[in-house]
Amino acid sequence: MAGIPIESLNLSVRATNVLHRMNIHEVEQLLNIPIEYIAEQRNMGVKTIAEIKGAIRQINIGDVSIEDLENLTPADSVNFSKRNFSEEQIEELSYHPITELNLSNRAMNALLKVGCETMAILAEMTLTDIRNMKALGAKTCDEIWDELNQWIEANMLISEENKDSIISEKEQLFYQWLAGKIKPISPIYWKRLRNIVLNSGYIEMVDWDIEGIDDKFIRKVLALSDFRVSIKNFFLKYAPDGIIEKDAFEKQLALVGLEFDSSILIEIILDDAICIIEHGYYILNRPHAMRYLQEKYLDSSDRNGEIILKRLSGDNLQMIGDMYGLTRERVRQILVQTAKKMPLMYEDYFSEPYKYFKLSKEEFCNVFPSCGETGYEYLFIKYKKGDMSITPKTVQNYMGRFSERVSAFWSEESIRRDKQTVSKTEMVYRVLLSNGNGSMSMEEFEKEYYNYIERRNYPRERLTINQRTVVNHLRNAKHIVFDRKNYVRYCEANPKVIWEKIDFTQYRNLVISTELIYRDYAELMEELDIRDGYELFYVIKSSIENWNTSLFEINCRRVPVIVMGDGSEEHQAIQLLKELSPIDFQSYYEAYEERFGVRKESAQGNPTISGILANYYTEGIYAIDVPSIDERDVAAFKEVLEIKNFWFTDELEREFEKVCIHSSDDAFNSAAFKRLGYTLNMGYAYNDIYSSVVNYFDAELFSSDIVDLNELDRRLVNLSIFNSALYKKKMDLEYIEVAPKILMSISQVEYVYGITISDVKKLQEWVLKCEDKYFNAHSLWNRLSESGFSEKLQNNEWMCTCIFRQQEALASLQVAGGIILCREYSELNFGLICKWLVEKNGRMTIQNLTLLFNDTFSTRVLVSKIAEKMKAYGLWETFVTDSFEEYIDNLVVNTDLELDDNDLFQEEFF
Repeated sequence: MAGIPIESLNLSVRATNVLHRMNIHEVEQLLNIPIEYIAEQRNMGVKTIAEIKGAIRQINIGDVSIEDLENLTPADSVNFSKRNFSEEQIEELSYHPITELNLSNRAMNALLKVGCETMAILAEMTLTDIRNMKALGAKTCDEIWDELNQWIEANMLISEENKDSIISEKEQLFYQWLAGKIKPISPIYWKRLRNIVLNSGYIEMVDWDIEGIDDKFIRKVLALSDFRVSIKNFFLKYAPDGIIEKDAFEKQLALVGLEFDSSILIEIILDDAICIIEHGYYILNRPHAMRYLQEKYLDSSDRNGEIILKRLSGDNLQMIGDMYGLTRERVRQILVQTAKKMPLMYEDYFSEPYKYFKLSKEEFCNVFPSCGETGYEYLFIKYKKGDMSITPKTVQNYMGRFSERVSAFWSEESIRRDKQTVSKTEMVYRVLLSNGNGSMSMEEFEKEYYNYIERRNYPRERLTINQRTVVNHLRNAKHIVFDRKNYVRYCEANPKVIWEKIDFTQYRNLVISTELIYRDYAELMEELDIRDGYELFYVIKSSIENWNTSLFEINCRRVPVIVMGDGSEEHQAIQLLKELSPIDFQSYYEAYEERFGVRKESAQGNPTISGILANYYTEGIYAIDVPSIDERDVAAFKEVLEIKNFWFTDELEREFEKVCIHSSDDAFNSAAFKRLGYTLNMGYAYNDIYSSVVNYFDAELFSSDIVDLNELDRRLVNLSIFNSALYKKKMDLEYIEVAPKILMSISQVEYVYGITISDVKKLQEWVLKCEDKYFNAHSLWNRLSESGFSEKLQNNEWMCTCIFRQQEALASLQVAGGIILCREYSELNFGLICKWLVEKNGRMTIQNLTLLFNDTFSTRVLVSKIAEKMKAYGLWETFVTDSFEEYIDNLVVNTDLELDDNDLFQEEFF
């Protein structure tokens, strides 16, 4: 053995040099010196000592004899480390991937490239085999070899003495079954698993009975320290950066298909502090930077370590530079270099939001209190701070790590700032917006106002209001309306639509109630969610600047009365009496309400009207002597009348004024018209040749195969007598509504669609058998296809829905974009429809509920409409997942309130 140089062991240059410095030049000397003594030598690193120990072990276990070493040629010396493993050892090694080695990316990629994925393949390679791999230098080869030796030394492979131990077939099957259970997390050879379980000392066995094993036993096994590394590696497989969203990781676990409850693995990860949960993320447990540095440098004399410790402790660059005689820039360089050499710390998880937002230390610590001030200083050293100021827009755009926490912080910060700056005016609006039950009295509003600010901890002293001042302001405020009962609410109606779609010229020179306009434009009012004429009055009053005054003036006199142009109550009261005289007291005021929209009770109590009419009142009858049309005007006026068989009163009045130049205004009355062959009614007149206005409708309007209500005069469509006639036509199936406000005769429907009256009735019978509580053609279309009806309908869902509803057995609710049907009229409202949808589909956000509503019925209902109804019917807390206050906060932020405080609320409330 004498004279065999240590170079024969093919150690690395570093290891060889260390041994030579110790005067160890031959193999015999190395074997006679305790390894512990060698390990104490200067510059003897962990890898180097592991390499030397591996070489000694190969000689001691007989893989390489001294004789072999003596006979080695320089060319063959590198092959001395050829290992011989038993079949069982090879099988066990196959369960371990090479990722268990602490290799550099270069080394790892080189092995994977040649298909060396498990320890079994790598362990059978010699150093020569490794060095013959392409693109690997000697240093990388030594790295692989050293790591392999360390791993084999550290891990308990099956020893030879276990070969002869007796293991029953039942026990073997049990451990094979158990190894299969935990294989997705920790691939392990069954014999090694057996050794781990038996050596644990506290896992009670059940006589190797598989049937007696439950998830609790699996948990005990995986909780053993032997599996800690495997569990950690399993987590890193799905979270390579050590961090993953909670929901995402749990979904990944579900996809793995574990043969036991995945919550067991999560419990172990958390109980063993492998991971912690932080702001909705699972994150690998890393040390905090300060603690790591204290353990490494606190008792050392390393200057760089002392410098970074002092910086994290709060010392500035100047103080540290003065202490060590360095410039500020040099201190900064040392800090950056030292931080970059450190392994990843807990604080590194927060680098993404740090690099995105421009946050002060105080703001950052408020967003991430667990990171703290020292964590902020660590990030400040290691990373460049972001340049995005934190605003609603940047928070919304930020989709990176901890985005939900950043959003939550912004909400908290917004509330804090809001409490300091919110005005009384805006707070009044918020309370009105938050009142999902609709209108409320001012007493109810005041109570809710103070409850609102107390619930949210706003400063009551600063926000105290005076009720009278509030009312005076709200009477003229935009988006605020009062109803007939003088109840107030917030109304989202767009006033520009009012001025664009309502023809105000038809009311010229009249004094009318907005109830008349509300009645004439019922569909528009429903669309805008204006609930009565009083609310319409306030919408008009607060947006009167939209009216073109060059046409005529509009004056909002007193709710709900509006004066159009030169309108006079005295004049119109007398003119109406002249048209209807003689007429009884009650009938006159009913006619006044019908003509001008003013409630008969209000008209009776109006001294202007009742005073002028008192001159014509005798024994319960209003009567006035009315003259006939002057004979000189009769022929010309009759010629005008014959132009049309149906006139509206306002048109006739203009023609009368132009043609009847010899007649007095009083000649415009029903008796005078009767002599000319026309019947003058409330708002209209028709030729007596038709006997009745209904006969006129039949002869002139319902004689065509197509009736387009959009082309008819709005005043005609709004007449109650016309709507009664139209309803009868629909119910008798004389006409079918094939498109919104487009009627087609049943004969034309048969010609265009091939649908007979018999088919229509079959459709109506079919839908009555439908089990859905709420429905229309869109919601039933798939079933219609199965029944064979859909082909004839030619995808016309509107016509199909109208066929359904043109029968007495069904009630209908027309909403934005569509019609919804139900068998019970009393149950046909938004709130109950939403309740029905949620009971079928489960709780959801108000946004998703609106989407579901519109998708189900092919409608265009707004979120605000659904939200209001859910709150009004007391269903929000039961069926909506997001809070109503959160919805209101978002609504306030996204609504242009057009506020102008102007010190309107400075009086104290008494």
